[in-house]
Amino acid sequence: NLELIVPSDGGAPRLDLQSRVFGFDTTRTPSYLPVGVLPAPVVGWLDRAIIQGRVPEAEVAFFGPIDAFPFDNGEGQLRARFSVEDGVLAYVDDWPVAKAIEGEVEFFNAGFTAQGTGMIMNEDFARMTGGVADMRDAVLTVSGDVTASLGEFLDYLRAVPVTARRLGPDLSRLQSNSGSGVVTLDLNLPLKDIGAYALDAELAMNAGELEIQGFDLSANDIQGRLRLSDNVVTGEGIRAMLFGSPVIARVAAADEPGYRARLEVSGSVEAEALQQNFDLPFGSLFSGETAWEGHLLLPSNALDDDPTFEREPLRVAVASDLTGAGLGFPAPLEKPAAASMPLELAFTVLPTNRLDVEGHLGMSRRFALSFWSTDSGLQFRRGSVRFDGAYPLLPPDDGLDIEGIVRQLQLDGWLALLRGQDLLNRDEPILSRLDLDVTNMTALGQRLGATTFAVRQGRDEWLIELDSDRVAGHIAVPFELRGRPQIVADMQRLHLTFTDEPPARQIDPRDLPGLLVNSSDFAVGQRNFGRFSANVQSDPLGLRLVSYESVGDLSLIHISEPTRRR
Repeated sequence: NLELIVPSDGGAPRLDLQSRVFGFDTTRTPSYLPVGVLPAPVVGWLDRAIIQGRVPEAEVAFFGPIDAFPFDNGEGQLRARFSVEDGVLAYVDDWPVAKAIEGEVEFFNAGFTAQGTGMIMNEDFARMTGGVADMRDAVLTVSGDVTASLGEFLDYLRAVPVTARRLGPDLSRLQSNSGSGVVTLDLNLPLKDIGAYALDAELAMNAGELEIQGFDLSANDIQGRLRLSDNVVTGEGIRAMLFGSPVIARVAAADEPGYRARLEVSGSVEAEALQQNFDLPFGSLFSGETAWEGHLLLPSNALDDDPTFEREPLRVAVASDLTGAGLGFPAPLEKPAAASMPLELAFTVLPTNRLDVEGHLGMSRRFALSFWSTDSGLQFRRGSVRFDGAYPLLPPDDGLDIEGIVRQLQLDGWLALLRGQDLLNRDEPILSRLDLDVTNMTALGQRLGATTFAVRQGRDEWLIELDSDRVAGHIAVPFELRGRPQIVADMQRLHLTFTDEPPARQIDPRDLPGLLVNSSDFAVGQRNFGRFSANVQSDPLGLRLVSYESVGDLSLIHISEPTRRR
């Protein structure tokens, strides 16, 4: 139904039109719009965005002078109403498209509104409303909500270039195998400047699971809400299960330069759960349960190709006073469960597949460690431990440096512990240097008192130096003891005592290495034997004394094994 009036004075024609259209292809929509009054970026967006769709029936009405469109002063009206079926819309270049769109669209003068459903995350239908108020200065607004699995939501964020750039490699570390979320969003998208978008979104998580790859860390049964506004992620009162115990988390903007978000977590943890999750060495020596708190700092990322931008590393910090947790290590790392002992750990994840750990146990025991992240897990590279409160620095070479002052050291307990973990027979020993001043040291069943204790890594053996009132000298212990080679000891003094107390454990002589020892001053109890030497070799039946000699002021003892005939 059409009426066209053309004034005889050359004025603008007036059009009155009412029409119904059937079987309309939505990809032809730009051809019927007044592109002459629309900015070129808007026309280009319409051409690219409308990929597919079918309109079973449309109603179009237009009345008013043609040159007055879009009728800002009420001179006339354009109205078009239609339903869309099987629509596909690429609302932002390089973003995942919205598919299977079913809804209602209404154009009114220079703008339009739309509402309906569509799929923006795999097979999950979203309810959406939106439109453009004025196509001449087109700002597309979209509001909607969708229920999807957390895994699908993470996949969507990784597929959206702007969020992938903002979240960077940290987003790729996040994985989810279970749980769902309801996402609500409000998007303002200037069609003439897509990069100036504004996005408000909220994710309500239900029974979710998140895993941070590279940390072997996962949380489950996550309940709570995360909000994204002005590119800042926030969240309060988020509850989850971590290491088998409940925790509470919050997310806020980071207050440190170079970081965009801070995740804070607090809760408690059982020693058994830590062992199950991380397969810790010496895990059987941890016991009890303790409260802890920690935070994770997410670094900012470059939003353009700025070659000068340097991304900060991902950082994680954990702190606890360890009340309720027991440490069953020998001295000086022992701790009863009831005692309080501050523990702080700071993890730094570097982009070179390197993990650095710094912290302290108590105020005087500080450490700095560095690991490689490999396909088979974390591999220790180098580290430093200080027992004098000084700040440790990573050594230049691979291996572990230990130094400082300790009140007590039980060497026998540590040797048994390391032997049980097979850490004394490694092809590449971890320890490279040890320098300790010990107030009260015990070794090989002997109470040595104040002792200077040093260890160096030689080519094929440990080089040990002891200096105390009772024992002083140099000892060479081969790295590989399974063949039961000889330990070589060159001692200035060797004063031994024996008690009636039973040994802490029974020793099988067939497990012991041989011994080649020389001492300038040898004594047992109150009796001094003077200069001393002994050659003890391993044998399938145990140990064999090849030779023994001691020369004192009033005594001479010499024992040698008879020469064996062949």
